[in-house]
Amino acid sequence: MELPTTRNASFRNTIIVGLLSVTLINFLTMKKRSKSNCPIAPTSFIENIKQLCGNKAVFFLLDTMRALKSDIYKLKVPGISGGGFYIIGNSEATRQILLDETTEKPTEVYKSFNNIAGDKSMFAAATKDPYWYHVRKGTAPAFSSSEVKRMVYICEKNLDTWIRDELKPLMDSKDTFDPYTEMTYLTFKIILESAFEYRNASRQEYEFLRYNLEKCLKEFTFKEMTNPLRSLFTMWIPERRKAFEMSGELQAFAANLLEKYRNNPNKSVNNTVIRLIENNPSLSEKSKIAEILVFFIAGFDTTGSQLASALVLLAKYPEEAEKMKEDLLSSGMSEDKAPATRSKYLKSVIQECTRIMPVGASGSIRVTGKEFTFKNGTVTVPKNSIIWTPFLLMFRNEEYFDKPDEFRPGRW
Repeated sequence: MELPTTRNASFRNTIIVGLLSVTLINFLTMKKRSKSNCPIAPTSFIENIKQLCGNKAVFFLLDTMRALKSDIYKLKVPGISGGGFYIIGNSEATRQILLDETTEKPTEVYKSFNNIAGDKSMFAAATKDPYWYHVRKGTAPAFSSSEVKRMVYICEKNLDTWIRDELKPLMDSKDTFDPYTEMTYLTFKIILESAFEYRNASRQEYEFLRYNLEKCLKEFTFKEMTNPLRSLFTMWIPERRKAFEMSGELQAFAANLLEKYRNNPNKSVNNTVIRLIENNPSLSEKSKIAEILVFFIAGFDTTGSQLASALVLLAKYPEEAEKMKEDLLSSGMSEDKAPATRSKYLKSVIQECTRIMPVGASGSIRVTGKEFTFKNGTVTVPKNSIIWTPFLLMFRNEEYFDKPDEFRPGRW
């Protein structure tokens, strides 16, 4: 089963080329290699690089995990010193590594995003960076239970409008639609209204931002990092100059959101994201614009893509869609307003869609600050190791799920 590729590919490329940057740095600093008893993938350096730079990198890692029959293994990548390069598909190991205070996020992997944001951003900051703490802590109230309830109301309102104005006419004419486009557009409108107090966003704005963002991600999270010399020849590379122009337009859109909020005489009394960013004394004007872009980009595409995946899966498995519908209707409400919170099968469908087609299939990357031992001492991951934790490997791990490649909501 294929994963949505539009933003997954860009994020995957960010991780892969960032890894190569970390590799180069480690090679130049020549850290002492550490020994490990971890299984090693049999593929060569060249084959690994070829696969990691391809469109099915995460599936290559999944196939390797299954071939080795080990959800923790070492991958041979040229130039990596220190502890080495490890792939983690074990949930407990991932938990321990990510929660350990000595584990760090390598900024080399994520810093290229700042070319899009226009300034230092939470996304690219190291986890021990005070900036990261201030931004995250400052926006936490936006996700309290009362704020989530408010956002749910806005979701329902916009969804009802989309069904009435977009979906029903398509049904009447027996026409089709692109789930990814429609769900990301719907999420785009909802996030702008609920988080940034910007109402009635147009489809033209959506198309404009989506196009610019894809071009910027392609340049700054792939091309620049695979060829750092591009940054020295910007004036001679038209597409790179265009990417900077487009990132400026994205920043201008964020600045416009902030200006409209400031000029709004009827600001919400709620803890909206834009209110918390605006009132955060630790943020400069450029930082506020950068964080608005981070929250906006991180929210609309991921949520919209996951919704699109769910629609595709339910269309592919109509028997599961029928079970979900029956469970919703059995809640005692009408067909138009079935309460999702009472439907156990709906929750199961959401969990299964998230498991089998996760938006963040590539997961994240960290550097260990100490030695870790797993599986009753049989597997060791040394200090200073580069760790990649693709979520898809955990979600398709046969140790946790029976027949993990099958869409089976009933497993929950």
